[in-house]
Amino acid sequence: MGSVDENVRELKSYARGIFSQQPNRLYVRCLVLTETHARLVHFDRAGTQVTPLVDLYQHPATFVRLIVGLANVEERLLGLDDSIQFTLIDGRRTGGTLTTTGPTGDAKTYPILEHIPIPRETIRGRGTVCWRVQDPDTGEELVVKDSWRPDDRPPEQEYLELAKDIPSVVQMVSYETGRGDTKGFRCPTTAGQFQNRSAVRVTMKSYGRPIEFFTSLSQLLCAIRDAIAGHQRLSGSNVRILHRDISHNNILLGPQGASDGNRGVLIDLDMSFRSTDAKPQVDADCNVGTRMFQSLSVVGSHAPQGLAPPHDYLDDLESFFLVLTYIFITRKPDGSLFACETDLGPSMVNQWDDPDPSAAYRPKSGLFSGSAAGIRAARLIEETWGLICSGLFKKYRAWASGIRRTKAILLKDAQDDLFCFGGEEGDDEGMGVVDPLETLHSQRDEHYAQVLGIFDEAIVAIQTSTHVVEDVNTTPPDGNAPSPAQIPLPTPSDHTQPRRSAQGAPPPQVAAHQVTKPKLSDPPPSAPEPRRSTRILKRRLQEEDQHGEPPLKSRKIKN
Repeated sequence: MGSVDENVRELKSYARGIFSQQPNRLYVRCLVLTETHARLVHFDRAGTQVTPLVDLYQHPATFVRLIVGLANVEERLLGLDDSIQFTLIDGRRTGGTLTTTGPTGDAKTYPILEHIPIPRETIRGRGTVCWRVQDPDTGEELVVKDSWRPDDRPPEQEYLELAKDIPSVVQMVSYETGRGDTKGFRCPTTAGQFQNRSAVRVTMKSYGRPIEFFTSLSQLLCAIRDAIAGHQRLSGSNVRILHRDISHNNILLGPQGASDGNRGVLIDLDMSFRSTDAKPQVDADCNVGTRMFQSLSVVGSHAPQGLAPPHDYLDDLESFFLVLTYIFITRKPDGSLFACETDLGPSMVNQWDDPDPSAAYRPKSGLFSGSAAGIRAARLIEETWGLICSGLFKKYRAWASGIRRTKAILLKDAQDDLFCFGGEEGDDEGMGVVDPLETLHSQRDEHYAQVLGIFDEAIVAIQTSTHVVEDVNTTPPDGNAPSPAQIPLPTPSDHTQPRRSAQGAPPPQVAAHQVTKPKLSDPPPSAPEPRRSTRILKRRLQEEDQHGEPPLKSRKIKN
């Protein structure tokens, strides 16, 4: 029969396939059987549970109970969510209904329009499943999201309640509680041996597709720009929610004909953190978020050098930059992918997604420096997307690099002060400074204005230019480009007047002769006066930027 590990390893691939093909699956149970023994293996979003070996001759009644239980006709006992009912024609699903709590608090049944696939490599985790449904009363399309929340995480609906009426942030219609948890699927004697997860269902407004499905360059940049503005409002003093999982899948195109400010929508607040007076900050954690788009500070949190920085809004702004870069170096202006993952752009971003944080850190840090990786990325973007997009990339990179260096200097100075006072990490006594990044965070509105201004300048240049991409044999971004929906996606686990920046500054006036030659870089934000160990710190940062890159990997995970 083999060991427990061997049984689990063999059955795991089958269980993963069942979860994938049956999106309403709550758990999967498999029976390992030989001529003398049996063993039941249970899979759910909390992991795996395995029974001891059952001797068929000494315990025949137990064997009969196992067979009868696995052959039960009650859907819930078989591990299926019976609130979802499919319509079958010739044995194939052609539609169905989903029953959940409606806006009035009463049960409501929605016709299912489609299942929205979310590829996952693991069974344990949030196990997010989304359904596009239609309100039978109004005809409005909505999205229902099912997921599994660990007990130590606040439910997403708490954040969505606070985000009500914030432009460019997903809006909740209703939510359902009491849908069950993983401990109810397992033997009570196993309590405390696993992390319990509770089923959560949220009904939300429906928007466009992820930004990878853009149909014009202007649509792409406007979507990211408005999502950043939504992030600014979400993390502002009135709401104080930090997203912490900025990725290409969590920025949607706005609905058709969306107005300014709603052309891109930020979704998925599962991993968010709400700042309070009692706990104003959250530690950076490389196991939170999407590895490919984590900032250098978050990726490096597995082995911090000196004081461990918190995860702040600046890390999320750096993640927006990585999303923009990801699209620039893996896609063409018409939305199509590069030929294969061995091409320069895809091979670069695949290295950012390495499960090992150290291996992901090195190639990603090269993007922010003058190393070969950064030079290759800039050249590729200019050759493929043209000078306007190349200028946008370089300005945003210069801004993010300047913020990173400023952070490093402030944290180094705080560490030196702490050492001089003989304190320990996390001990503020005698220092007089609770937050070493307070001076940087006090410029929050300025930081958002700078980033939004970089996008506004590029958007104006694109909208006033007739030749956005030069000497590139591709369909113009504003032409009739083929839909990216026809192109297979890589597997990593949407004007009238020019826009103004967050500070209300007028948009830059771009003359016709300047459109194809925008400034390629702006000076980074000013850093405080260097102190004792600044030269050593800068030299260490430069050495990090020159590290060699690890072998290419294409595994995509979401932690």
